[in-house]
Amino acid sequence: MLTCSALSDQAKSFVLEEGTDIRYGARHLKRTIARLLVRPISNLVSSQQVHAGDWILVEFDENVHRLRFTKRGEGLSIQEVGASNNPPAVEVKRLKAAS
Repeated sequence: MLTCSALSDQAKSFVLEEGTDIRYGARHLKRTIARLLVRPISNLVSSQQVHAGDWILVEFDENVHRLRFTKRGEGLSIQEVGASNNPPAVEVKRLKAAS
């Protein structure tokens, strides 16, 4: 299954801030990426909110201090996904990933 996602600069900063710990090194960052990104996207796939060719934008929501996942494109071909970091907003849906 090919599902692509992009992180806003604020989302990247949040993940790095949450995942940086001098005592634990890269392992802590790896666990943080799994907790904040991999698991929620896996939940979206398993709940069939995301399908092959979908483009997911991950942004940081300052109001609730959490990442927000938004579907920006649906059913894009491999060529469309590889061609741009900003796919056409075919349909914009806020997705709800189980925590």
